[in-house]
Amino acid sequence: LSKADLSNANLSKADLSNTDLSNAYLYTADLSNADLSNTDLLGANLSNANLSGAKLNGAELNGAILRGANLEGANLEGANLDRAIR
Repeated sequence: LSKADLSNANLSKADLSNTDLSNAYLYTADLSNADLSNTDLLGANLSNANLSGAKLNGAELNGAILRGANLEGANLEGANLDRAIR
């Protein structure tokens, strides 16, 4: 799913653990309560995405765009947020 356009997608409660979503376009996607643990989101555009309650532990978010993203209650333990844009 690298470089996939998943803008506006409803991925609430989806199991996307260990998935390659690098450089994916997830603008305004609903990822609430999704399992994104150990997922590669390098350079992904998550602007205005709903990540509330998402499991992002161990996720690669280097260079990800998180402007306006809802991260309330998200688990970011061990996630790499280097150069992430908030």
